[in-house]
Amino acid sequence: MSKKVIITLLALIIAVALGYKGKQLLEERQKQAADAPTPMAVELTISLEKGHPGTLSETLDALGHLESRTRIILSTKLAGYIRSLPVHESQNVKKGQLLVQIDDTEIQSSLASLRTSLEARNKDLRLAQTIYERNLKLYKVGGLPKESLEASAVALENKKALVEGTKEQIAQLEHQLSYLQIRAPFDGVVDRLLLHEGDLAAAGKPILSLISREQKLTFTYSNSLPYPVKVGAPVFSGEKKIGQVSRLYASAAAGLNQAEVSLNHPLHLPTGSDLPIQIELRRLSGCVLSNQTLLHQEDGLYLMLYKEKHFEPFRVEPLLQSKNAFLLKECPPAPVAKASETKLAQLPAYGNVQIRQDAAQ
Repeated sequence: MSKKVIITLLALIIAVALGYKGKQLLEERQKQAADAPTPMAVELTISLEKGHPGTLSETLDALGHLESRTRIILSTKLAGYIRSLPVHESQNVKKGQLLVQIDDTEIQSSLASLRTSLEARNKDLRLAQTIYERNLKLYKVGGLPKESLEASAVALENKKALVEGTKEQIAQLEHQLSYLQIRAPFDGVVDRLLLHEGDLAAAGKPILSLISREQKLTFTYSNSLPYPVKVGAPVFSGEKKIGQVSRLYASAAAGLNQAEVSLNHPLHLPTGSDLPIQIELRRLSGCVLSNQTLLHQEDGLYLMLYKEKHFEPFRVEPLLQSKNAFLLKECPPAPVAKASETKLAQLPAYGNVQIRQDAAQ
């Protein structure tokens, strides 16, 4: 048998073997496909959310500065050494309570001298009164010339003038004593002591500062806000309402508008503290949804509606958006997906989707 015939027979045998093997492989694949289970819908671990009627507010973030409503600097009208300063910084004081005692030794000495003089002049006045009354009786019966009566009357008036003058001097010194006793003009707290016992207090030189316990909060804001700050607007610190805007200042601070907040309750913070606050600019009603349902696309904002086991995009135009939620005029016609924006963008590609019941809201 020739070499060519042998090669032809071998090729034929290999072809038959390969065809048989291919047939077996095809039958095996067909059998596996027949035995395979029917594909099921994709199951996702994702939350669904339904919008609910509610209100949402747009707020302005600002830094509030806590102040006392009243702060005064106390000084003396008369110079003198501070003899006593019976208060300390941060001490609560009542109206009329003694805060500073200036040395009053010199005035007390002058008062003692004047009171002694007053006593003597009162005696002289009583004697002049007696002489005048006696002379008047003598004059009436012709026993004394008119000139003598008039002289005794002048002497009596002089004594009266001396007594009144001494009384006025005493009153002036007693009034000056009140300048040397500095008392609290209102209930408050001692803020700072600027002088101490033994220091010389000059007239008009600050000795201490006193602040009222009533507080106020001030803040600044731009004059280019889309919605104005209004008197009566609620003010929050975190989730808690702490007061309302009570006054818009006419003057600016560093080019910014200023406003004052009336507090509902005292804040347990030191005077001069700063705290973050939120001022409500406007409040609207509608349908509230979580920001985690919102998908940002180049042509707008979308929700992913879940309808008939499919997700489909639904364009929306929020009326207002806060840190955690946004507001629509009306609620979507179906539940919407709640997830990261990356996951929301992929949902339409899943086709038929089965939501796990424990993940639906």
